[in-house]
Amino acid sequence: MTAGIGGGSVDHPAHPAHPAHPVDPAHPVASVAPRVVPPRTPARTLADRLLDGADFGVLSVDERGLVRRANAAARRLLPGLREAELLPGPVAAGLTGGPDDGPAELELGGRALRARRQELPDGWVAWHVEDVTEHRRRLDNLLAERARSRFLATASRRLGLSLHPGRTARAVVELASSELADLAVVVLPVRGGVSEWFACTGDRVARSGRTDVADMPAELRDALAGIATGPRPLLAEDLAGQPWAAGSTGAPAAAALISLPGNGVPAGALVLLRHEADSAAAPGVDQALTEEFAQRSGLALAAASLCAGQAGTAAVLKRSLQQPELPRLPGMAFGAADGGLELELAGGGHLPPLVVRRDGVEEVEIGGMLVGAVPGARFASRTVRLAPGEACVLCTDGVSEARGGVDGRETLGETRLAALLAGAHVMPAPAIAERVEQHTTRWLASGAHDDIAVLVVQAPLALPAPAVEDRP
Repeated sequence: MTAGIGGGSVDHPAHPAHPAHPVDPAHPVASVAPRVVPPRTPARTLADRLLDGADFGVLSVDERGLVRRANAAARRLLPGLREAELLPGPVAAGLTGGPDDGPAELELGGRALRARRQELPDGWVAWHVEDVTEHRRRLDNLLAERARSRFLATASRRLGLSLHPGRTARAVVELASSELADLAVVVLPVRGGVSEWFACTGDRVARSGRTDVADMPAELRDALAGIATGPRPLLAEDLAGQPWAAGSTGAPAAAALISLPGNGVPAGALVLLRHEADSAAAPGVDQALTEEFAQRSGLALAAASLCAGQAGTAAVLKRSLQQPELPRLPGMAFGAADGGLELELAGGGHLPPLVVRRDGVEEVEIGGMLVGAVPGARFASRTVRLAPGEACVLCTDGVSEARGGVDGRETLGETRLAALLAGAHVMPAPAIAERVEQHTTRWLASGAHDDIAVLVVQAPLALPAPAVEDRP
């Protein structure tokens, strides 16, 4: 047995110089080839095993750019990396910069990597590579959530500043165009076959107008009717010819429609459009953010619409409760309370007028047929002369027949009314009418009553002519 290459051994058969048995030439002995053991692979050191167990990549590159050592994580994170070879092109392009330039950032295989450079002796360089994909995703999500929260907080503050439907709709489209779309449109509910719309582009150019319901796309009519409430994609062809698209630059590449929830019925519809020129650079619309914004916008529009309706009702009631404007006639003064009655000094079944004179109250009997009772009715008339300050009071039967008193069933009656007017000749006409109305109201019990209206015609007091001062 002799030593072989690489520390192995070779076994040879025994060939004595003088064999005990001669070799038969006809049957030669086959020679045996030596068995060679390959050289052993260098044993992995403890440092190699420790580096392979790390979850970050470590590699060393010599002065010629050859990879001299790379752990398992480095080979996994950097595709194509092999020891004793040059760095792959994408990897070499990303691993640039000196130690003072900060970590290098690179994207490889759909992963975000951060590499820190370390200078070694003899011109070697070590790189420590870390996978920061999940960290960056969490950071991006956090920043996006903060941006969404800021936008929604700003939207809530601004939408709560106005209770006017038009100004609220304008605020909605201005907010939406700044964050969600290149062009935002709010279409308010249909009234009388026509709907009002408000539009705004990303450069804050706002417009408004009206459109006929027959010219709307079917999807938009469904959203306004509450048939389709969730976000729905639209084709550019669906919005062709709509008035809010006039003058906008670029054809819409994408559009979405969402119904704005209101108080039981939709408060309107929101249309978001993105133009082809900007869609490549603009991020996609966040559906959750859009739905939350639509909820808040719908509530603001519903509150504004409700307030506008209440304001309109209050205005109508106010006009109905205001005293009517009475005619201006020379030599006469008019006063009225609670109602707009027309004075005609003729008898038609009404209560007899009461004349408030200086020495008491006079009942004027006129007579005449009941108005509307018989065809061809005839009415009597009477001329009443009023001295300066005297007044003629005309009331509906809701005054004399007002039931109240102690038991709630006693009528006010003409006697109490005449006593109420005694001495009222010193009062102006509006004060006389108000006195009758207030006393009647206090007399009434909580039951139903007939209409109460009072009209007073008064002759004005003759004022003395102003004294003319003699001047030298």
